[in-house]
Amino acid sequence: VITVNDITPSSLSYTTPNTYTKGTAITSLSPTVSGGAVVSYAISPSLPAGLTINTSTGVISGTPIVKSAKTSYTVTATNTGGSITASLSITITSPEEIIHVQKLASQAKVQPNSTYNITFTFIVSNLISSKLDSVLLSDDLRNAISLPATFSIISVQTTGGLKVNSSYNGSTNNALLLPTSSLLASAVDTIKLTINIVPNSFNGQLINTASISASSIYGSVAVQSTSVSKENVTTKTPTPFELPALKIDIPEGFSPNHDGINDKFVITKPFGTTIELQVFNRWGSVVYYNKNYNNEWDGTGAENFIGSQLVDGGYYYSVKATDTKGETQLFKGFVIIQR
Repeated sequence: VITVNDITPSSLSYTTPNTYTKGTAITSLSPTVSGGAVVSYAISPSLPAGLTINTSTGVISGTPIVKSAKTSYTVTATNTGGSITASLSITITSPEEIIHVQKLASQAKVQPNSTYNITFTFIVSNLISSKLDSVLLSDDLRNAISLPATFSIISVQTTGGLKVNSSYNGSTNNALLLPTSSLLASAVDTIKLTINIVPNSFNGQLINTASISASSIYGSVAVQSTSVSKENVTTKTPTPFELPALKIDIPEGFSPNHDGINDKFVITKPFGTTIELQVFNRWGSVVYYNKNYNNEWDGTGAENFIGSQLVDGGYYYSVKATDTKGETQLFKGFVIIQR
């Protein structure tokens, strides 16, 4: 009996080391081999869950579904002439070890028209020592801000290689950044998003989560924002912000000296409430009147005192507040003008 064996496979090798990202399909890892044709391939120990080796071609492929520390694997290529082995290492990292975004919300700042301004700050961190490209941050405010409240974008500002998408509106266009945005190795850059919210009688706490994606040397990665820094993350939590309930609040004085600070008589009120304001001097003469007052009074007289700057001192006011249900409240008191 004559038995003819194949030429033993030789010079088996794979690219190594290899680092991949959990949840992202890897670029297939193919062997280089010479000598006789390989009949079968085997690997030890078993590959991380989600990755497989084709026992006919030796190609390693798939999408890893678990993290895995750096591990050395031995691949054996076999035919009837014998076998040869090669070693390679594979590490499976998680997207959270590559990029992190912390989202913070400022306290709602009440505006003269009873709307709110809120600034969201996104702290975006590149956690690896190589550049991240195609950085995209998406924030859908429409699903975060409860009806009947509405919102509009005031401004978006960025630092570093993050580039503003001027078409962002938080509803039909949720991309805050342009696709050309990038993060340098180990960089920390920020995005500041300021919005105006018209409450339309809504008040209470809201929550919001943004998402970010990027292209890394380990493949594409995507994570969600959290309200805490990377160092303090145990479980990711949405970012809370609050629209406080407003009540009628009438100041005791103002200083209309045109320095941009406290120049007007600003009455805080629930959104949609109509204010009727009358102001009298010490002799009972009407010095200012506005049936639909929206915080315009800067100490200039009206009625018989139209156009004149009222002298510093105390004035008596009468405020009639009518809410969206037609219910009224009457407030009376004194206000001091002090320039």
